Formats: sequence, structure tokens, C-alpha cells
Amino acid sequence: MSAEENPFAALLGEYRGECLPLAEEVIDRVLTLERAWAAGDDAAEVEGPLKGLLHTVKGNSAMMGLTPLQGLAHVLEDLVGLLGRETEGRSAGAPLLVRGAGLLADLIRGVTAGPLPDGAAEQYQEEARAFLAADRGARDV
Repeated sequence: MSAEENPFAALLGEYRGECLPLAEEVIDRVLTLERAWAAGDDAAEVEGPLKGLLHTVKGNSAMMGLTPLQGLAHVLEDLVGLLGRETEGRSAGAPLLVRGAGLLADLIRGVTAGPLPDGAAEQYQEEARAFLAADRGARDV
């Protein structure tokens, strides 16, 4: 079924229109966090709003049945929370977070073009969950 034949195309367009600016702001805030962490600042004032953005994208994705995007936003929320608490994982976790934020925006950009690409969100989620589950001391290795 083409995008024009999809009865939910208008809703997907609204989803994209609402969530893409949020995802782009996620990228900006993640980059701000990465820079602050590299400078030794905890940047706690950035984390709360960032989690709020991700929570909104997660909820909107769930409402639209976009499970891969919902899961991606959820794991990004978890990464922000962990890296906000545990400074020793930041050097390894920040690039993972940046990559995930970019993937989130890319997938939202493409949501009106047809089905989501197979496996990109799921593969990232597996990698992020492995990072989240790793021993704290082993994260920076």
C-alpha cells in the first residue's frame, strides 16, 4: 500500500509534524549534554526537559502504533537517566546517546514515506540495553 492509499497518512503527517521538532530539540539537548559532560558539568538542568521531550515522543509513537519509535524513545529516556546519575559511564554512553537521538529524528522524518526501515530501531535498542545492563566499571572500557 502506498502512502497515498494509507487511510492513516494524514495522521502520520500530523505525527511527523508534531514529533519532528521535538526530535530535533532532543538532538540539540543531547549535544548540549555531551558538551557539558565533557567539560565536567553535570548539566542536570538539561536532563529534565530532555526526558520530557522523549516522554512526549514515546507517548505519541505509542498512540500511533509506531512501536519501534516508542521503544527507541524509551531506551533513550533510560540512557539519559543512567548517564545523569553515573558519571563514569558518560564517556562511552554519550556517543551512544547522540547516535540514538539522530536515529530517532531520521525515523520520524521517514514515517510518512512508508514502513519504517527493518531493524534499525530494534538494533539500536539492543545495543543500548546491553550498555544499560553492563557492569558500571566495564562501561568505559
